[in-house]
Amino acid sequence: MNDSDAEDLLRLAMEAQREFSGYGARAAYARLEEHYGELGTALSWFFEHERLDESLQLTLATVEFWQATSRIGEGRKLLDRALSFRRTEDALRAEALFQAGMLAFWQGDDEVAGQLHEQSLEPARALADATQVALALTGIARIELRTDIDRARALSQQALDEVGSLDEVRGRSNAFHLQGVAAQMSEHERAIILLSVADRLMGEQGTAWPPDEAPHFEHAKNAASEALGPADYERLWSRGQEIAVPDAIDLALSFNAS
Repeated sequence: MNDSDAEDLLRLAMEAQREFSGYGARAAYARLEEHYGELGTALSWFFEHERLDESLQLTLATVEFWQATSRIGEGRKLLDRALSFRRTEDALRAEALFQAGMLAFWQGDDEVAGQLHEQSLEPARALADATQVALALTGIARIELRTDIDRARALSQQALDEVGSLDEVRGRSNAFHLQGVAAQMSEHERAIILLSVADRLMGEQGTAWPPDEAPHFEHAKNAASEALGPADYERLWSRGQEIAVPDAIDLALSFNAS
């Protein structure tokens, strides 16, 4: 491996990266798979020769490939290594920290993911890089979705505010996606509570669902449970068993208003 070989492989990876979101994605993944061993050798060469910008560029160019080929754990190690060598606080490092946070998130390592997104936010703000700020905020919002939907929604709105009317796609699309997910999850939460209230009131009155309505009731329960998971379902169902009827009415009206 020499500098020309390593640079050629970096160009190969960066060209493939540009095709990941288009019709040529499958062919791009195939090219990287074919040269995967050489790409690893090129990355080691960049490390050994202290070509730290190139080492980060190569790891970033292959992030989506790691995800698509179930190599997230391997990718995290390589990206962590690149970040440990290169500590210049610039846009390249901010992007690398964001991507490292996303890889940690996809593995369910929320604590590390949150730390990395916070670290990404610092240089992004210092550089006044609106897109990178928005990406970091949406990275944090993804984690907040698990426990605090309102905060996740607020963070994604901050991300939208950051990009404003800029002609950019990444920050805006990530923020809109998180807004949509937060809204959907919020609807599921309210749905579970209100279904629980309805079930409780039916029990208190000693009545049962009419035959034509019972299947709809069960379907709605199952859909909400699948969307949020059993733990959240049980928590919200218990809340519906205890909430006062006037409060349930307010919740239902706020749902209709939204």
